[in-house]
Amino acid sequence: MTREADFKTQDHLSHLQVELQTARWVIANCVDTLTGTIEPELTGLAAVRASRCEEVLSWLALRLDRLAESAGAYAEPADLTAELAEIDRIEQATAELRTPPAAGVAVPRAIIDVERIEAFLRDHPGGGATAHLDNVVQMAGGRSKTTLAISMSEAAEFPAEVVFRIDQESELNQTSVVSEAELLAQLHARGLKVPKPLHLERDTEQLGNSFLIMERLAGSTAGDVFVPPKSEPLALGLAAQVGKLHAIDVAEISSDFLVLQDHSQEQLRERLAQFRETIHTYCDDYPSVVQALDWLDAHVSGIDDKITLVHGDLGFHNVLAEGDELTAVLDWELTSLGHPARDLGYLRSTIEQMTTWEKFLEVYHANGGYHCDPATVDFYMLFSSIWLYQHLARNSIIRMREDRRHIEYTSSYAVLWQNMRYRIARQMQQVLQATKPLPVNTK
Repeated sequence: MTREADFKTQDHLSHLQVELQTARWVIANCVDTLTGTIEPELTGLAAVRASRCEEVLSWLALRLDRLAESAGAYAEPADLTAELAEIDRIEQATAELRTPPAAGVAVPRAIIDVERIEAFLRDHPGGGATAHLDNVVQMAGGRSKTTLAISMSEAAEFPAEVVFRIDQESELNQTSVVSEAELLAQLHARGLKVPKPLHLERDTEQLGNSFLIMERLAGSTAGDVFVPPKSEPLALGLAAQVGKLHAIDVAEISSDFLVLQDHSQEQLRERLAQFRETIHTYCDDYPSVVQALDWLDAHVSGIDDKITLVHGDLGFHNVLAEGDELTAVLDWELTSLGHPARDLGYLRSTIEQMTTWEKFLEVYHANGGYHCDPATVDFYMLFSSIWLYQHLARNSIIRMREDRRHIEYTSSYAVLWQNMRYRIARQMQQVLQATKPLPVNTK
Protein backbone atom coordinates (compact mmCIF):
# COMPACT_ATOMS: atom_id res chain seq x y z
CA MET A 1 0.00 0.00 0.00
CA THR A 2 1.35 3.42 -0.91
CA ARG A 3 1.83 6.12 1.69
CA GLU A 4 -0.97 8.18 0.07
CA ALA A 5 -3.32 5.22 0.09
CA ASP A 6 -2.45 4.55 3.74
CA PHE A 7 -3.37 8.13 4.67
CA LYS A 8 -6.68 7.77 2.83
CA THR A 9 -7.40 4.57 4.72
CA GLN A 10 -6.62 6.24 8.04
CA ASP A 11 -8.88 9.17 7.12
CA HIS A 12 -11.67 6.72 6.29
CA LEU A 13 -11.25 4.86 9.58
CA SER A 14 -11.20 8.13 11.54
CA HIS A 15 -14.37 9.25 9.76
CA LEU A 16 -15.96 5.87 10.51
CA GLN A 17 -15.16 6.23 14.19
CA VAL A 18 -16.79 9.66 14.29
CA GLU A 19 -19.89 8.29 12.55
CA LEU A 20 -20.13 5.40 15.00
CA GLN A 21 -19.61 7.66 18.02
CA THR A 22 -22.26 10.02 16.69
CA ALA A 23 -24.74 7.18 16.24
CA ARG A 24 -24.02 6.02 19.76
CA TRP A 25 -24.65 9.53 21.12
CA VAL A 26 -27.97 9.76 19.28
CA ILE A 27 -29.11 6.43 20.69
CA ALA A 28 -27.91 7.26 24.21
CA ASN A 29 -30.00 10.43 24.20
CA CYS A 30 -33.05 8.41 23.18
CA VAL A 31 -32.39 5.98 26.02
CA ASP A 32 -32.07 8.91 28.41
CA THR A 33 -35.42 10.33 27.29
CA LEU A 34 -37.15 6.96 27.56
CA THR A 35 -35.75 6.40 31.05
CA GLY A 36 -36.32 9.84 32.52
CA THR A 37 -39.35 11.26 30.72
CA ILE A 38 -41.47 8.65 28.95
CA GLU A 39 -41.37 5.47 31.04
CA PRO A 40 -42.40 7.12 34.35
CA GLU A 41 -45.65 8.24 32.68
CA LEU A 42 -46.53 4.81 31.25
CA THR A 43 -48.34 1.83 32.73
CA GLY A 44 -49.17 -1.70 31.68
CA LEU A 45 -48.17 -3.03 28.28
CA ALA A 46 -46.96 0.38 27.08
CA ALA A 47 -44.49 0.56 29.99
CA VAL A 48 -43.21 -2.95 29.29
CA ARG A 49 -42.68 -2.22 25.61
CA ALA A 50 -40.95 1.08 26.34
CA SER A 51 -38.58 -0.79 28.67
CA ARG A 52 -37.88 -3.32 25.91
CA CYS A 53 -37.10 -0.50 23.49
CA GLU A 54 -34.71 0.94 26.06
CA GLU A 55 -32.95 -2.41 26.41
CA VAL A 56 -32.56 -2.82 22.65
CA LEU A 57 -31.28 0.73 22.15
CA SER A 58 -28.80 0.30 24.99
CA TRP A 59 -27.53 -2.91 23.43
CA LEU A 60 -27.17 -1.22 20.05
CA ALA A 61 -25.28 1.71 21.56
CA LEU A 62 -22.80 -0.68 23.17
CA ARG A 63 -22.31 -2.51 19.88
CA LEU A 64 -21.51 0.79 18.20
CA ASP A 65 -19.05 1.60 20.97
CA ARG A 66 -17.18 -1.63 20.34
CA LEU A 67 -17.06 -1.00 16.61
CA ALA A 68 -15.78 2.54 17.14
CA GLU A 69 -13.01 1.32 19.45
CA SER A 70 -11.62 -0.94 16.73
CA ALA A 71 -12.38 1.41 13.77
CA GLY A 72 -14.89 -1.05 12.37
CA ALA A 73 -13.04 -4.30 13.02
CA TYR A 74 -14.96 -6.57 15.39
CA ALA A 75 -12.62 -8.66 17.54
CA GLU A 76 -13.94 -11.79 19.25
CA PRO A 77 -12.43 -12.71 22.66
CA ALA A 78 -9.67 -15.27 22.28
CA ASP A 79 -10.72 -17.51 25.20
CA LEU A 80 -13.48 -18.06 27.76
CA THR A 81 -11.81 -15.88 30.41
CA ALA A 82 -11.61 -12.98 28.01
CA GLU A 83 -15.20 -13.57 26.93
CA LEU A 84 -16.51 -13.51 30.49
CA ALA A 85 -14.56 -10.32 31.18
CA GLU A 86 -16.04 -8.82 28.05
CA ILE A 87 -19.56 -9.79 29.14
CA ASP A 88 -19.00 -8.17 32.55
CA ARG A 89 -17.72 -5.01 30.87
CA ILE A 90 -20.74 -4.83 28.57
CA GLU A 91 -23.18 -5.39 31.46
CA GLN A 92 -21.56 -2.61 33.46
CA ALA A 93 -21.50 -0.23 30.49
CA THR A 94 -25.15 -0.97 29.70
CA ALA A 95 -26.16 -0.25 33.29
CA GLU A 96 -24.28 3.05 33.18
CA LEU A 97 -25.89 3.99 29.86
CA ARG A 98 -29.37 3.35 31.23
CA THR A 99 -28.74 5.46 34.32
CA PRO A 100 -29.43 9.14 33.52
CA PRO A 101 -26.71 11.63 34.53
CA ALA A 102 -27.31 13.00 38.00
CA ALA A 103 -27.53 16.67 38.85
CA GLY A 104 -24.12 18.16 39.56
CA VAL A 105 -22.08 16.02 37.16
CA ALA A 106 -20.40 17.52 34.11
CA VAL A 107 -23.46 17.09 31.90
CA PRO A 108 -26.54 17.10 34.15
CA ARG A 109 -30.05 16.35 33.01
CA ALA A 110 -32.25 19.43 32.66
CA ILE A 111 -34.06 19.75 35.98
CA ILE A 112 -37.06 21.94 36.76
CA ASP A 113 -36.56 23.34 40.25
CA VAL A 114 -40.18 23.92 41.22
CA GLU A 115 -39.33 25.13 44.71
CA ARG A 116 -37.02 27.88 43.42
CA ILE A 117 -39.62 29.00 40.89
CA GLU A 118 -42.33 29.22 43.57
CA ALA A 119 -39.97 31.06 45.93
CA PHE A 120 -39.18 33.59 43.23
CA LEU A 121 -42.86 34.17 42.46
CA ARG A 122 -43.69 34.74 46.14
CA ASP A 123 -40.86 37.26 46.47
CA HIS A 124 -41.93 39.11 43.32
CA PRO A 125 -44.74 41.73 43.49
CA GLY A 126 -46.44 40.05 40.52
CA GLY A 127 -46.81 36.84 42.47
CA GLY A 128 -46.91 37.92 46.09
CA ALA A 129 -46.73 36.01 49.32
CA THR A 130 -49.98 34.13 48.63
CA ALA A 131 -48.99 32.86 45.17
CA HIS A 132 -49.26 29.10 44.83
CA LEU A 133 -47.67 27.09 42.03
CA ASP A 134 -50.24 24.63 40.68
CA ASN A 135 -48.39 23.07 37.75
CA VAL A 136 -45.10 23.31 35.82
CA VAL A 137 -44.67 21.65 32.44
CA GLN A 138 -41.59 21.84 30.23
CA MET A 139 -42.77 22.54 26.71
CA ALA A 140 -41.54 20.71 23.64
CA GLY A 141 -38.81 22.34 21.57
CA GLY A 142 -36.30 24.43 23.40
CA ARG A 143 -33.04 23.92 21.54
CA SER A 144 -31.78 27.31 22.68
CA LYS A 145 -34.09 28.21 25.59
CA THR A 146 -35.88 26.20 28.27
CA THR A 147 -39.59 26.99 28.08
CA LEU A 148 -41.93 26.23 30.97
CA ALA A 149 -45.73 26.52 31.03
CA ILE A 150 -46.70 27.54 34.57
CA SER A 151 -50.10 27.59 36.24
CA MET A 152 -50.53 29.47 39.52
CA SER A 153 -53.29 30.62 41.80
CA GLU A 154 -53.79 33.55 44.17
CA ALA A 155 -51.11 35.67 42.47
CA ALA A 156 -51.19 39.40 43.16
CA GLU A 157 -50.74 40.62 39.57
CA PHE A 158 -49.59 37.85 37.26
CA PRO A 159 -52.26 35.97 35.30
CA ALA A 160 -53.02 32.36 36.23
CA GLU A 161 -51.18 31.05 33.14
CA VAL A 162 -47.68 32.30 32.26
CA VAL A 163 -44.63 31.10 30.37
CA PHE A 164 -41.07 31.14 31.70
CA ARG A 165 -38.41 31.33 28.98
CA ILE A 166 -34.97 30.61 30.45
CA ASP A 167 -31.58 31.13 28.81
CA GLN A 168 -29.30 28.17 28.29
CA GLU A 169 -25.89 27.56 26.71
CA SER A 170 -25.14 31.12 25.64
CA GLU A 171 -21.71 30.04 24.42
CA LEU A 172 -23.38 28.09 21.61
CA ASN A 173 -26.39 30.12 20.53
CA GLN A 174 -25.19 33.56 21.67
CA THR A 175 -28.71 34.83 22.26
CA SER A 176 -30.52 35.93 25.40
CA VAL A 177 -34.03 36.62 26.61
CA VAL A 178 -32.74 40.05 27.65
CA SER A 179 -32.79 41.34 24.07
CA GLU A 180 -35.91 39.34 23.23
CA ALA A 181 -37.93 40.94 26.04
CA GLU A 182 -37.11 44.45 24.88
CA LEU A 183 -38.23 43.70 21.32
CA LEU A 184 -41.38 41.80 22.33
CA ALA A 185 -42.66 44.77 24.33
CA GLN A 186 -42.38 47.03 21.29
CA LEU A 187 -43.90 44.53 18.86
CA HIS A 188 -46.79 43.80 21.23
CA ALA A 189 -47.49 47.53 21.54
CA ARG A 190 -47.74 47.70 17.73
CA GLY A 191 -50.39 45.01 17.58
CA LEU A 192 -48.38 42.03 16.39
CA LYS A 193 -49.44 38.63 17.67
CA VAL A 194 -46.60 38.08 20.14
CA PRO A 195 -46.60 37.23 23.85
CA LYS A 196 -46.67 40.23 26.16
CA PRO A 197 -43.56 40.28 28.40
CA LEU A 198 -44.47 40.56 32.09
CA HIS A 199 -41.08 40.48 33.80
CA LEU A 200 -37.43 40.17 32.75
CA GLU A 201 -35.10 38.73 35.38
CA ARG A 202 -31.44 39.44 34.68
CA ASP A 203 -30.19 38.01 37.98
CA THR A 204 -28.77 34.60 37.06
CA GLU A 205 -28.73 33.54 40.71
CA GLN A 206 -32.50 33.13 40.76
CA LEU A 207 -32.85 30.14 38.39
CA GLY A 208 -29.33 29.71 37.10
CA ASN A 209 -29.77 31.93 34.03
CA SER A 210 -31.63 35.05 32.97
CA PHE A 211 -35.30 34.41 32.24
CA LEU A 212 -38.40 36.09 30.88
CA ILE A 213 -41.95 35.72 32.19
CA MET A 214 -44.57 36.17 29.44
CA GLU A 215 -48.30 35.87 29.14
CA ARG A 216 -49.41 32.46 27.90
CA LEU A 217 -51.36 32.75 24.67
CA ALA A 218 -53.94 30.27 23.45
CA GLY A 219 -52.98 27.56 20.99
CA SER A 220 -50.27 25.00 20.45
CA THR A 221 -47.28 24.69 18.14
CA ALA A 222 -48.65 24.35 14.64
CA GLY A 223 -45.94 22.27 12.98
CA ASP A 224 -42.21 21.88 12.60
CA VAL A 225 -39.44 23.07 10.29
CA PHE A 226 -40.25 20.56 7.55
CA VAL A 227 -43.86 19.53 8.09
CA PRO A 228 -46.17 22.54 8.37
CA PRO A 229 -49.91 22.20 9.00
CA LYS A 230 -52.05 21.62 5.92
CA SER A 231 -53.88 24.90 6.39
CA GLU A 232 -53.97 27.74 3.88
CA PRO A 233 -55.58 30.11 6.44
CA LEU A 234 -52.58 29.63 8.75
CA ALA A 235 -50.16 30.34 5.90
CA LEU A 236 -52.02 33.55 5.07
CA GLY A 237 -52.26 34.47 8.75
CA LEU A 238 -48.48 34.27 8.95
CA ALA A 239 -48.21 36.32 5.74
CA ALA A 240 -50.14 39.12 7.46
CA GLN A 241 -47.85 39.04 10.51
CA VAL A 242 -44.68 39.10 8.40
CA GLY A 243 -46.06 41.97 6.33
CA LYS A 244 -46.79 43.98 9.46
CA LEU A 245 -43.34 43.22 10.84
CA HIS A 246 -41.57 44.37 7.67
CA ALA A 247 -43.75 47.50 7.51
CA ILE A 248 -42.45 48.80 10.86
CA ASP A 249 -40.18 51.81 10.52
CA VAL A 250 -36.90 50.56 11.98
CA ALA A 251 -36.07 54.09 13.10
CA GLU A 252 -38.94 53.82 15.58
CA ILE A 253 -37.58 50.69 17.24
CA SER A 254 -35.26 51.41 20.13
CA SER A 255 -32.86 48.59 20.89
CA ASP A 256 -29.23 48.21 21.86
CA PHE A 257 -29.25 44.66 20.51
CA LEU A 258 -30.48 44.91 16.92
CA VAL A 259 -27.64 44.83 14.40
CA LEU A 260 -27.54 44.92 10.61
CA GLN A 261 -26.46 41.56 9.28
CA ASP A 262 -26.53 39.41 6.12
CA HIS A 263 -27.20 42.55 4.09
CA SER A 264 -24.25 44.24 2.39
CA GLN A 265 -22.05 42.41 -0.11
CA GLU A 266 -19.20 42.52 2.40
CA GLN A 267 -21.36 41.00 5.15
CA LEU A 268 -22.71 38.31 2.84
CA ARG A 269 -19.26 37.29 1.61
CA GLU A 270 -17.96 37.15 5.17
CA ARG A 271 -20.87 35.02 6.31
CA LEU A 272 -20.56 32.66 3.36
CA ALA A 273 -16.87 32.18 4.15
CA GLN A 274 -17.84 31.38 7.76
CA PHE A 275 -20.48 28.91 6.56
CA ARG A 276 -17.99 27.18 4.29
CA GLU A 277 -15.42 26.84 7.08
CA THR A 278 -18.01 25.52 9.55
CA ILE A 279 -19.31 22.94 7.09
CA HIS A 280 -15.80 21.78 6.25
CA THR A 281 -14.97 21.46 9.96
CA TYR A 282 -18.12 19.78 11.24
CA CYS A 283 -19.58 17.72 8.41
CA ASP A 284 -19.01 16.24 4.96
CA ASP A 285 -18.67 18.48 1.90
CA TYR A 286 -21.73 17.15 0.09
CA PRO A 287 -21.91 18.19 -3.58
CA SER A 288 -25.31 19.90 -3.20
CA VAL A 289 -24.08 21.98 -0.27
CA VAL A 290 -20.81 22.95 -1.93
CA GLN A 291 -22.64 23.84 -5.15
CA ALA A 292 -25.07 26.02 -3.19
CA LEU A 293 -22.19 27.86 -1.51
CA ASP A 294 -20.48 28.38 -4.87
CA TRP A 295 -23.70 29.72 -6.40
CA LEU A 296 -24.27 32.11 -3.51
CA ASP A 297 -20.68 33.36 -3.73
CA ALA A 298 -21.17 34.03 -7.44
CA HIS A 299 -24.43 35.97 -6.99
CA VAL A 300 -23.85 38.22 -3.98
CA SER A 301 -24.09 41.40 -6.05
CA GLY A 302 -27.39 42.71 -7.38
CA ILE A 303 -29.34 42.75 -4.10
CA ASP A 304 -30.95 46.08 -3.21
CA ASP A 305 -30.43 47.87 0.10
CA LYS A 306 -33.89 47.66 1.72
CA ILE A 307 -33.67 47.29 5.52
CA THR A 308 -36.44 46.00 7.79
CA LEU A 309 -36.81 44.04 11.01
CA VAL A 310 -36.04 40.39 10.25
CA HIS A 311 -37.30 37.58 12.52
CA GLY A 312 -34.58 35.18 11.35
CA ASP A 313 -36.26 31.85 12.19
CA LEU A 314 -39.78 32.05 10.81
CA GLY A 315 -41.63 28.78 10.47
CA PHE A 316 -44.48 26.87 12.02
CA HIS A 317 -42.19 25.46 14.71
CA ASN A 318 -42.34 29.05 16.05
CA VAL A 319 -46.06 29.64 15.59
CA LEU A 320 -49.01 28.97 17.89
CA ALA A 321 -52.41 28.18 16.41
CA GLU A 322 -55.94 27.22 17.38
CA GLY A 323 -57.34 25.32 14.44
CA ASP A 324 -56.90 27.57 11.41
CA GLU A 325 -56.29 30.71 13.48
CA LEU A 326 -52.75 31.91 14.11
CA THR A 327 -52.54 33.08 17.73
CA ALA A 328 -48.83 33.96 18.13
CA VAL A 329 -45.43 34.17 16.51
CA LEU A 330 -42.74 33.07 18.97
CA ASP A 331 -38.96 32.95 19.50
CA TRP A 332 -37.65 36.38 18.48
CA GLU A 333 -34.13 35.77 19.79
CA LEU A 334 -32.53 35.90 16.31
CA THR A 335 -34.20 39.14 15.22
CA SER A 336 -31.92 41.56 13.41
CA LEU A 337 -31.98 44.36 10.86
CA GLY A 338 -31.64 43.05 7.33
CA HIS A 339 -33.25 42.50 3.97
CA PRO A 340 -36.91 41.42 4.15
CA ALA A 341 -36.13 38.68 1.62
CA ARG A 342 -34.20 36.96 4.44
CA ASP A 343 -37.53 36.06 6.10
CA LEU A 344 -39.35 35.43 2.83
CA GLY A 345 -36.62 33.13 1.53
CA TYR A 346 -36.55 31.20 4.81
CA LEU A 347 -40.31 30.68 4.61
CA ARG A 348 -40.81 29.89 0.97
CA SER A 349 -40.29 26.10 0.99
CA THR A 350 -42.67 25.83 3.95
CA ILE A 351 -45.39 28.05 2.49
CA GLU A 352 -45.40 26.23 -0.84
CA GLN A 353 -46.53 23.12 1.04
CA MET A 354 -49.58 25.03 2.33
CA THR A 355 -50.70 27.40 -0.42
CA THR A 356 -49.32 29.13 -3.49
CA TRP A 357 -46.47 31.57 -3.07
CA GLU A 358 -48.52 34.15 -5.01
CA LYS A 359 -51.39 34.02 -2.48
CA PHE A 360 -48.95 34.37 0.39
CA LEU A 361 -47.31 37.43 -1.19
CA GLU A 362 -50.70 39.02 -1.91
CA VAL A 363 -51.59 39.01 1.80
CA TYR A 364 -48.03 39.95 2.78
CA HIS A 365 -48.09 43.02 0.51
CA ALA A 366 -51.61 43.98 1.65
CA ASN A 367 -50.21 44.24 5.20
CA GLY A 368 -47.32 46.50 4.27
CA GLY A 369 -44.73 43.96 3.13
CA TYR A 370 -41.93 44.99 0.77
CA HIS A 371 -42.07 44.08 -2.93
CA CYS A 372 -38.88 42.01 -3.16
CA ASP A 373 -37.28 40.99 -6.43
CA PRO A 374 -38.06 37.24 -6.87
CA ALA A 375 -34.39 36.52 -7.63
CA THR A 376 -33.40 38.13 -4.32
CA VAL A 377 -35.90 35.88 -2.52
CA ASP A 378 -34.29 32.90 -4.27
CA PHE A 379 -30.88 34.03 -3.05
CA TYR A 380 -32.00 34.33 0.57
CA MET A 381 -33.96 31.08 0.35
CA LEU A 382 -30.73 29.22 -0.37
CA PHE A 383 -28.70 31.42 2.00
CA SER A 384 -31.11 30.73 4.89
CA SER A 385 -31.00 26.99 4.31
CA ILE A 386 -27.19 26.96 4.29
CA TRP A 387 -27.23 29.06 7.48
CA LEU A 388 -29.50 26.58 9.26
CA TYR A 389 -27.57 23.59 7.91
CA GLN A 390 -24.21 24.75 9.24
CA HIS A 391 -25.75 26.01 12.49
CA LEU A 392 -27.29 22.60 13.22
CA ALA A 393 -24.09 20.78 12.26
CA ARG A 394 -21.80 22.88 14.44
CA ASN A 395 -23.98 23.00 17.53
CA SER A 396 -24.92 19.33 17.35
CA ILE A 397 -21.33 18.10 16.98
CA ILE A 398 -20.17 20.30 19.87
CA ARG A 399 -22.98 18.97 22.04
CA MET A 400 -22.17 15.41 21.01
CA ARG A 401 -18.52 15.81 21.96
CA GLU A 402 -19.56 17.16 25.35
CA ASP A 403 -22.21 14.41 25.66
CA ARG A 404 -25.04 16.86 26.26
CA ARG A 405 -28.06 14.75 27.21
CA HIS A 406 -30.96 16.52 25.52
CA ILE A 407 -33.34 14.88 23.05
CA GLU A 408 -33.94 18.18 21.23
CA TYR A 409 -30.23 18.48 20.42
CA THR A 410 -30.20 14.89 19.23
CA SER A 411 -33.21 15.45 17.02
CA SER A 412 -31.54 18.51 15.53
CA TYR A 413 -28.63 16.42 14.37
CA ALA A 414 -30.32 13.14 13.50
CA VAL A 415 -33.39 14.56 11.75
CA LEU A 416 -33.32 18.30 11.07
CA TRP A 417 -29.73 18.50 9.85
CA GLN A 418 -30.12 15.54 7.50
CA ASN A 419 -33.37 16.91 6.11
CA MET A 420 -31.73 20.27 5.49
CA ARG A 421 -29.33 18.65 3.02
CA TYR A 422 -32.25 17.32 0.99
CA ARG A 423 -33.97 20.71 1.13
CA ILE A 424 -30.82 22.46 -0.09
CA ALA A 425 -30.56 20.06 -3.03
CA ARG A 426 -34.18 20.71 -4.03
CA GLN A 427 -33.78 24.46 -3.62
CA MET A 428 -30.57 24.43 -5.65
CA GLN A 429 -32.45 22.79 -8.50
CA GLN A 430 -35.24 25.39 -8.17
CA VAL A 431 -32.77 28.28 -8.25
CA LEU A 432 -30.96 26.93 -11.30
CA GLN A 433 -34.27 26.72 -13.16
CA ALA A 434 -35.30 30.31 -12.34
CA THR A 435 -36.28 32.33 -15.41
CA LYS A 436 -34.71 35.58 -14.13
CA PRO A 437 -31.75 34.71 -11.90
CA LEU A 438 -29.53 37.25 -10.19
CA PRO A 439 -26.61 38.49 -12.29
CA VAL A 440 -23.27 36.79 -11.78
CA ASN A 441 -20.70 38.84 -9.88
CA THR A 442 -18.42 40.83 -12.17
CA LYS A 443 -15.61 41.10 -9.66
